[in-house]
Amino acid sequence: MYGIILYVILLQFLSHRCEFEFGFAVTFCLQRALTMQCIIPGSNIKVFGRAVHALARIGDELYVDPERTAVSLRTVNSSRSAYASVEFQPTFFAQYQCGAGAGGQEPVKCKVALKACLSVFRSLASLDKSVERCRIALEESNSRMVVQLECKHKIKKTYHIAFIECETLQAVYSPSEASNRLTAAPRLLVDAAANFLTGQEEVTLAVSHRQLGLRNYTDDEPDPGKAIRTALALNPAEFDGYSIGAECEVTFCLRELRAVLLFSEPLAAPLTVNFDGPGRPIVFCCSAPSTLEAHFVLATLAERTESQAGSQPAPAAGVTAHTGNGDHVSAAATSHNGTLSGIVRPNSRCNGRVSDTPTPRLNPGQPACTSTPLDLEPGAGDGPPPSPPSAAADGDDAIPGTPPAKRAKFTFQRCFNLTMDPLRVPGHERVLAPDSDED
Repeated sequence: MYGIILYVILLQFLSHRCEFEFGFAVTFCLQRALTMQCIIPGSNIKVFGRAVHALARIGDELYVDPERTAVSLRTVNSSRSAYASVEFQPTFFAQYQCGAGAGGQEPVKCKVALKACLSVFRSLASLDKSVERCRIALEESNSRMVVQLECKHKIKKTYHIAFIECETLQAVYSPSEASNRLTAAPRLLVDAAANFLTGQEEVTLAVSHRQLGLRNYTDDEPDPGKAIRTALALNPAEFDGYSIGAECEVTFCLRELRAVLLFSEPLAAPLTVNFDGPGRPIVFCCSAPSTLEAHFVLATLAERTESQAGSQPAPAAGVTAHTGNGDHVSAAATSHNGTLSGIVRPNSRCNGRVSDTPTPRLNPGQPACTSTPLDLEPGAGDGPPPSPPSAAADGDDAIPGTPPAKRAKFTFQRCFNLTMDPLRVPGHERVLAPDSDED
C-alpha cells in the first residue's frame, strides 16, 4: 500500500518537473528572434489541418508568407500547372503577432517541406478532439518553424521543422474578369466527383446555357473504345449562381479538384468557379467572412485544331507565377526547347513536354513506315506499276490524317491490297512440304 502511494507521488513530481522544464524551454525558445507567432484555437485546428492536407495534394513545398494583416500558405506543383493559396486573417487565430525581421526589415518569408507538416496534422478526424490549441512560431535565428500542439491531459507535442528563406510566391490571375462564373455548395461537386473512378486523371467540364456537363477525359487512352466513360449533367437550378458568357469545354486534373473539395466542403461556404475557355486557367475560390480566403488555380488543356493534330497545342495565356529566384512563369502555351512552360496542361501523361517537330500526317492508305518490296522474278515487273490503295478499296470511311481503324489491316496492308498477286511472289511454285505417305 505504501509502495503504491510513493509511486504515485514520484510520478506527480516527475511530471511537474518535466512540465516546468519543458515549458521554460519552449518559452525561452519563443522569445528569441521570432518574426511571427500565432495560437490556433481548438475549434479552428481542423480547418488549418485540412488546408495543409489540401496543399500537400498539389505541391511538395509550403510557402509561408506572414504579414501584419494576415498569413498566407501557398504552394505550386512541379509542372507549374496548379497553384493554391490560403490566407488566414488575424480573427482566425486566438492570438496573432507578426513583427519585423532581422535588422528591422520585412518579416521572413520561408518554405518548408509539406511532408514534414503532414506529420504534425496527420489525423484530421480526431485532431479537434485531442488538440486544445496549437502554437506556431517562426524562429529566424535558427531557421526553423516551431509547432506545438497542446493536447488534453496536459500533453504537449513540439515539432521543429527547418525552413529555407525565399521570396513571395504569387500567381497573377484575374478571376473577376472571367466570362463564366458558377457558384454552388461544395457538396454538389463532391457528389459529382464521386461518380468517377479513383484512377481517373482528367475530367472535362462542358457548360451551356441549358445545363452543365461533367465527363471523364478519354481522348488520350490507347484504345478509347474500350475505356469506361462516365458522364453526368447538372441543371442550372442546382447552382446558387450560374452565369455563362461563352459556352465552352475545359479539361483539368481531377486529383487537384478533389484537393479543392477536401478543403472547401467542411467550411459550408459557397464555392465559386471562374473560367474562360480551353487553355485558360480555371480558378476555384472559397472564403469564410473575415476569417480566411482560399484560391486554387488549375491549368486547362489547350484546344487543339485539326491542323495541330500531332503537334504542339494552341497557345494560351492566363496565370503567371513569380518566385524568389526571379523566375517569371507565364501560362502561355509556348514551347521552349521542347518544354511547355506555364500553367497550361499541353496533353495528358506527357509531363509537360511537347515536340518541336510536328508529326507528319499520313495520307489515306499510306503505311506508317516505308517497307522494302520483294524482288520479283525477271519479267514480273514489266507490267504497269500497281496503283496505290484507296479508301474505297479498303471499304472504310477514311479521314485524312487519321490512322486506320484496324491495326492488323494497317500492319499487313500489302496483303489486303487489290493489286496483291500471289503468283508474282518469288518462290510460290515451290512445295516446301513433302507428299504424305499413301497409308
